Amino acid sequence: MHRLQRAYNWYKSTGKALEKAGKAVHVPIFLGMIGAALFFWWRYPVFPSYLFYSHGITGNKNFTEAFLIVIKQRFFQLGAGWLCGLTVYSVWLFGILTCFWSFSLGMGVIYFTLEKGLWGLPLFLRSLLPQGIFYLMVWYVLSRWSFSTRKRLRLPALAFLMLLTACGAAFEAYLFSF
Repeated sequence: MHRLQRAYNWYKSTGKALEKAGKAVHVPIFLGMIGAALFFWWRYPVFPSYLFYSHGITGNKNFTEAFLIVIKQRFFQLGAGWLCGLTVYSVWLFGILTCFWSFSLGMGVIYFTLEKGLWGLPLFLRSLLPQGIFYLMVWYVLSRWSFSTRKRLRLPALAFLMLLTACGAAFEAYLFSF
């Protein structure tokens, strides 16, 4: 009976932690979307050309060139999320990164909607899939690590996350190198 009681207490404490984590993640996502809307309202005429040409994305890249552009950015994001998960303030830092990420997603939604009208949302979702599934899995694991009380390096798991990120970057580069 003692084991059953311990298992129940663990389940109860984990449920409360996940509930707090869910609330903590929703606020930065909401703030990021609002920030994106305000930024577009403020700087719309300048932003679309800056968005694409500052990163060298013109649509005429071959796969290797596009892959190198994408993998550099995605590995930087993975490294930032991983390093934030190792710190004492990992929940706050991860919240800031999530806010930035949702700000970027909000920019995409708003840009597609302003340029394409009602087709904006389907085109935005098409721009996220299938590589978004890989990135979402990586971000989920990193968020779980940030809420963990045991801060460890987890190098084999990090290598697996790098593989998932590389798969997502390959899909992204393949789809957008045409």
